[in-house]
Amino acid sequence: MSIVRFFWGCSLLGGHSGIDIIKNRKNAIKVLGELLYQLNESVGIHVASISAGGRLNVITPTAEAVIVFDADNETEADTIISGFNSEFSKECAAAEPDAFVSAVSVPAPKECADTDGTKKMIFALMQAPNGVLAMNADIPDLVQTSSNPGEAVFDGAEFSLSFMLRSNSDADKTRLITSIKSLIEYLGGVFELGDNYPAWEYRPESAMRYVMAAVYEEMYGEKPIITAIHAGLECGILSEKLPGADMVSIGPTMKNVHTPEERLDIKSTARVWEYLLRVLKMLK
Repeated sequence: MSIVRFFWGCSLLGGHSGIDIIKNRKNAIKVLGELLYQLNESVGIHVASISAGGRLNVITPTAEAVIVFDADNETEADTIISGFNSEFSKECAAAEPDAFVSAVSVPAPKECADTDGTKKMIFALMQAPNGVLAMNADIPDLVQTSSNPGEAVFDGAEFSLSFMLRSNSDADKTRLITSIKSLIEYLGGVFELGDNYPAWEYRPESAMRYVMAAVYEEMYGEKPIITAIHAGLECGILSEKLPGADMVSIGPTMKNVHTPEERLDIKSTARVWEYLLRVLKMLK
């Protein structure tokens, strides 16, 4: 006789996989990997399904899985799940107080992964690079390279794991891509590279930035804060097509991007429009 459990972990904050990655928020895909690893080590399991994430630019806030294990190990498995939830909730108490992991019994699935397949999926989840991997050497507090496991899916027949990789260094990004490719190929999988944002590297000298700073100071009576963010911008694509082009990125105030609490400041949007009109006039 086998026991089937459905796991559901939720209420992680998630967030923008670029801007919020430095906040060290939990990624539900990594959390699921840790729990499945503990269960497999102790009682031996077979994974029947996994459903986590879906938007690669979002730090994954929820993860679900169905597993099968021997009925003789039910008590031990439930003890592991309960203990994991207790430690996980305690670890997240300050930053993500609503985080939890729970499990319920469900009907037996039609099929599930064998022992080897289950181990490979768990290995991939455990080894998937996640979070900040390097900080920028020139700009304080700027993340240079990061990885976000944004989607993990197993439908009983095929397992896929997808990432959003970010870097303002093409060399760093290439090394990261190669690292993930080697992991996937080691497990016998097929690697596919999707949309590739070129890096938009900081230029110490920028005539446009100088004009825009001067206009800002004239309009608002203070110097603008000129900074860089760890996020994919269209400027990278444009700069690849237009080598040497001078570019500056601006925008209104936004909060909690890529979360249910995403907000746009309407008054800030109006100010950006007025500012842009003045800048365009000065650049004629």
